[in-house]
Amino acid sequence: MPIPLHETLHFCKNQIEAQLDWGESAGWKQRDYERLSGLILKETEISISLSTLRRLWKPEYAATPHPSTLEALAQFAGFESWHACQQQLHQRQEAAPPTAQSEPEPTPNPPPPPSSAMSAPSNQGPVSDASRFAPWIGSALLVGAVVLVLFSMFANHPAESFEAAPLPEVAFDHRTTVTRALPNTVIFDFDLAPLETKEATFQQSWNEAERVPLTPDQRHHAAVYYYPGFHRARLMVDGRIVADRRVHIQTEGWLPLARYKRRDTRPFYLPLEAFKANGIMGVQPETLDGVQLDRSRNRYWVSYYNVRDFGELTGNDFQLAARLRNRLEDGGLTCQQSELFVFCENGVYLIPMAFAGCVSNLSLWFPGESLSGRKHDFSAFGRDLSEWRELSLTAEAGRVTIHIDGDPVYQHQLALDAGPIKGLQFRFLGTGSVDWVELKSPHGETVYRDDF
Repeated sequence: MPIPLHETLHFCKNQIEAQLDWGESAGWKQRDYERLSGLILKETEISISLSTLRRLWKPEYAATPHPSTLEALAQFAGFESWHACQQQLHQRQEAAPPTAQSEPEPTPNPPPPPSSAMSAPSNQGPVSDASRFAPWIGSALLVGAVVLVLFSMFANHPAESFEAAPLPEVAFDHRTTVTRALPNTVIFDFDLAPLETKEATFQQSWNEAERVPLTPDQRHHAAVYYYPGFHRARLMVDGRIVADRRVHIQTEGWLPLARYKRRDTRPFYLPLEAFKANGIMGVQPETLDGVQLDRSRNRYWVSYYNVRDFGELTGNDFQLAARLRNRLEDGGLTCQQSELFVFCENGVYLIPMAFAGCVSNLSLWFPGESLSGRKHDFSAFGRDLSEWRELSLTAEAGRVTIHIDGDPVYQHQLALDAGPIKGLQFRFLGTGSVDWVELKSPHGETVYRDDF
């Protein structure tokens, strides 16, 4: 028999509370939920808002969370997926001893009175049943009175006691200053008047570090996007999303970027004329020197983005294949880490490869889900990237299969609708190269191909 969702959610929250060891969740403050939101994002790469976490931890919560929220909670609790969390709870319930009794257990005999009581003479007559139960009746009446008072209080103030008042709708729109170029400034237009005196903030992407306060009379906010991709900008009040917009920062063909850390806010833009030669997309180490990137740090990433609409092709049904390598003599770094991204409207694919000894550093993403090489066996993604490797990704009705050099290495069922495909990225630790890439419909029709 399937386990109700609320039971699994309660079990998952208990696992998280035990892992955090912050005390009873009833005593958590706003800063605790903010910290938890940041920890979940860091661990799973999935953002759960402060307001969502507060609702999830309310005792009376009975709604159905978004599948990606459930996946993030389960992964943060230490499970591979929400389904794995359900299985664990089911196994525990199956293993638990039965609690039902075919016959009621006999009431244990009351302990004998102390000897002093037995020997003391009694000057009282027989004690009636009503006299014996009088204290209990009085207690019951007192408890009933308290319950009635509390019920009256909550009935008069239901919104304050259980759920925050709904927020009004706010007009929210945006426009880009350039069509396909980076950096790109986006102008956001909004009207905060319906919020009256409430304080609002703006967040331009998943990164909460990019959240900025807005003044009540403010009508516009300009944000610079340094990376292409499919971003979600949002207006927020008290951690609750009032309005959001999808921002598609597109490129004109392939755009090469470099950075020291994967989360650097501003990359190095590489010259467009210097990354394609002899039918291969890739940059030489000297190109990095030309943009003042310090290669002596021995830790840098090079990316190639192609972000645009790919028609009606969705992340639930498509075929993608590419041939790539990451040679040390061409500027690759020790672990040869090489990654393929597929940006979708509702999430991101990240398919990695690396030298076999470095697979614990890898992350594997599916829309709404993230898996870590420190918690999973990614040995099949370990390859010598000094040679060309063919990496392919096939999704059919949300069932995803990954192949490397024709060998199936991983299968996965999507937890949500990925939505339309919005872009591609190759990212290398070091420089890395791509020989060709081809994107097809689920029926095998070529939608996009580039042989460079």
